[in-house]
Amino acid sequence: MLQGVREVSVTFVSRSRPADLPYPWVESGSAEADEVLGRAGLVVVATFAGEPVVVDRQLRADATVLAVGAHTVDTRELHEDVLRGAQVIVEDVEAARREAGDVAIAVEKGALAWEDVATMAEVVRGDVALDPARRVVFKTVGMPWEDLAVARVIAGQVPAAFR
Repeated sequence: MLQGVREVSVTFVSRSRPADLPYPWVESGSAEADEVLGRAGLVVVATFAGEPVVVDRQLRADATVLAVGAHTVDTRELHEDVLRGAQVIVEDVEAARREAGDVAIAVEKGALAWEDVATMAEVVRGDVALDPARRVVFKTVGMPWEDLAVARVIAGQVPAAFR
């Protein structure tokens, strides 16, 4: 193996098995799913769930969790205990207050305080350092400026500020 290159495995966890899936599949809620999640360094949660599908006991203490589904203040993919003690990152705190149920509900239930939520810009600028021993939860609600930046890159119209 090349220096600095790590082996990566992908497992798809869901209630039903998608057709033509190129990755191993395990059923959500099964002991096998708990085992897979417990080994994962990176967990991507992308559902339309209204209630938590991932709970703290399933995850490593140092896992990075990327939650990209559930986009209303009253829906969530992650139980509030997943965010308790984690470094929580959002694109924009005000957008998260309006749309990120995972974060808003965790704050409402006392598992997290808004003052402890960092923005992606703060992390990128180095204003907030990530601790590799702690769980990191990045909750995205989708920001139109991100879509525009991606579209411009794809179209070959990269603004000078991004070059």
